[in-house]
Amino acid sequence: MEQKEIKKLCKERGIVYKGDFVESLTEEEFKNGTAKFNLTAPDGRDVEGIWCWLAPEDREKYEDDNFYGEINVILCNDPLNYYGILFWGCEVEITCRGTDRPVISKNYIENVLLPIINGER
Repeated sequence: MEQKEIKKLCKERGIVYKGDFVESLTEEEFKNGTAKFNLTAPDGRDVEGIWCWLAPEDREKYEDDNFYGEINVILCNDPLNYYGILFWGCEVEITCRGTDRPVISKNYIENVLLPIINGER
């Protein structure tokens, strides 16, 4: 799918697309901002590790073993799960879980992904 089509589809579905921003980063900025999180199925199972980019101010939270909360990240690859819904460049909310790898937030699944899956968006 062309980037123009992805942007349009994301906008229609209420997903923030930031692929243009990611493309504007220098190689060093991109590399310094990458991290991993787990995509989870609607039932909560961790099903896929995904690369993302996070802002420097969120890096501290991501790396803090005592932080339990949400941050926004940008997908750096097309996930197999939620294929055709989430794309490289989409901004998603993740939940940091202290020493455990972060996961996509339940709030994001319930309020953004499930309505799309159920044909409500």
